[in-house]
Amino acid sequence: MITALYVVSSKKNKIIDLVVLSIILLSYMYLVPLRPSDAGNDTALYINAYTKLYDFNSAYEVGKSYFGNTEPLFWPLSFVLKMIGLSAAQFIAACGLISFFLTYNSLKLQAEILRCDRRLVFFSLAAMLFTYMSVYYGNHVRASLAVPLAFMSVLYYIKRDSVKAVLFFLLAMSFHWSSLFIALYILIDKFIDTEKKIFIAYLLSCFTALVSSFVINELGSILSFFPQLSNFKDKVELYKSGTVASELTSIFSLSSFWAIFIVASIFILYRDPKNIRVRKLSLLFLILVMVFSFSPIMSVRYFSFLYVTSVLGFTSVFVNVFGKKVALMLLFLLFIILSFVVLTSESVRYTLGLN
Repeated sequence: MITALYVVSSKKNKIIDLVVLSIILLSYMYLVPLRPSDAGNDTALYINAYTKLYDFNSAYEVGKSYFGNTEPLFWPLSFVLKMIGLSAAQFIAACGLISFFLTYNSLKLQAEILRCDRRLVFFSLAAMLFTYMSVYYGNHVRASLAVPLAFMSVLYYIKRDSVKAVLFFLLAMSFHWSSLFIALYILIDKFIDTEKKIFIAYLLSCFTALVSSFVINELGSILSFFPQLSNFKDKVELYKSGTVASELTSIFSLSSFWAIFIVASIFILYRDPKNIRVRKLSLLFLILVMVFSFSPIMSVRYFSFLYVTSVLGFTSVFVNVFGKKVALMLLFLLFIILSFVVLTSESVRYTLGLN
């Protein structure tokens, strides 16, 4: 509420900027990295692997053994945090703090490209905290670093700063392999160059979701005719059921999925030639969400990207259409509803240790 009031005010003051940002940061730290360390599915695994680190050179292998990821940079850098004396709980908090400011800076960069009021960054950050960041950033630590880094990679590409674009892309990849798909933006940018093509790509991605869900449901039956592919059949069934890493239901049954999907869709379909390149970034991740929708575990990776790349653009669209004061009132109500849907869900309460 403080953030929304400040955004609609006419006063511009760097001190107040810092106060508002601090309020959001303190709320974030309380909800995300300072929550019970045994809450959620992955946090305990991160803490277990962190406690086993004993030198820089072996950090990668230790992380691979005790956590299971193969990205090269995360665990060696984690050992640096351990070397300066951070406990396991402080390690999670430090990662949370870094991910917060990476997200903040990525939204500031997007605001510059969209040419919108930078104070909308505060509002978008607060809205993200109580819908997306609260559950995702505290549990998927590596991805919480990779998502804003990958986002900045494309934003620097849009700004034609190739060196920074490549650097942030490699950094994102070194924290989470899913960032590799961000490179597809170059193809999207090259071939989807009109509003009509954006609309067609949007419809095709939704259609592909239905087809891929049908195909994957029938794939197990098809593979049963090929005994030599039995291992592949088992893997398909695991991904389809969502039991590879967690007990996730079909993304199509989640109310929060549909709520955030609608938010992203409005932004993507909003016709504004000035913002077409940023909207295509959201389109890329909506396509990935839809294509992988048969598997919650795969789709949720790109759902997180989709939300980060859409929220500020969606906010700026509302301001353009309704004017700042009316838009902020409508958006405030919308994000309260979204927050209620997300924060009262069983999985989120479990992840935040609220049960």
